[in-house]
Amino acid sequence: VSGLLTLLPIFGKLGLKPKLAILASIPVVLLIPLNQITLSGYIHTLTAQLSISSLVLMGAFIARKWFQVVWLTEKERRLLLFAIALFSPIFFYTALGFIQFDLYSYGFAGNPVIYLLLALALITLSLRYQRIALIIALTVVAPFIPFGESNNAWDYLIDTWLAIYALGWSVIQLLQIAWLHRAST
Repeated sequence: VSGLLTLLPIFGKLGLKPKLAILASIPVVLLIPLNQITLSGYIHTLTAQLSISSLVLMGAFIARKWFQVVWLTEKERRLLLFAIALFSPIFFYTALGFIQFDLYSYGFAGNPVIYLLLALALITLSLRYQRIALIIALTVVAPFIPFGESNNAWDYLIDTWLAIYALGWSVIQLLQIAWLHRAST
């Protein structure tokens, strides 16, 4: 909700205090019941549980747009989105049962994928992508704490809306690259 508000032109003209007040009021507004279901409940039915990756990307967007704070660099954001765009078709293809192998089932605690994700976090950390390493590490830890409703690490790493966004964003980026290449030749 706050991410959508940042797109309104008037929000760019507001000072820090009004922005903080609006940001603080959003959780209160989302708890207002409408027909015995809160507004956040209605949003949850449309989005399901958003992944940590989605929440971090949205938080980074809000921090940059509202407060001019860069939490994820442009390079980190692009790397994360391209990685999700590359991985999500494979992940959802197997999770939806199109083949016998189900990658989703390996995301539960105690399965080897948890260790592979930790290894990936260490690799990204060694490549100096500390924030991406933190996102991956949080997805491994999240099923063990009452962070969300799932006990599967994949649910904290990727969600349907993020996959759709990352795929669309990647296609646009690739088309722009192709157009620029074509225009330069």
